[in-house]
Amino acid sequence: MFYTIDRIDKVCQVVGGLDSSVGSGFAPWPRGRGFETQPSTVRAPTVVVVVVLVEVVVAAAVAVVIVVVVVAAAVVVVVVLVVVVVVVVVVVVVVVVE
Repeated sequence: MFYTIDRIDKVCQVVGGLDSSVGSGFAPWPRGRGFETQPSTVRAPTVVVVVVLVEVVVAAAVAVVIVVVVVAAAVVVVVVLVVVVVVVVVVVVVVVVE
């Protein structure tokens, strides 16, 4: 996972109206309600850490799903092989007995 300054800036702007420079730490509040700018409660580094943690959790979940799918596929292959072996043995026994 790579984090470019542009991507971090975009996330910070969407979440809190910040940029990665964190110079002032001020985020724009809604206009027209008597507010100009107020100190942001979410600093850019906090946003980046949260984004990184969320992506790590998502990557771990995807890895778990991949492992489960591979194990399920292996189980299906083993079951199919066992069924084929049983059918072959039954056919051989029936042919030999007759």
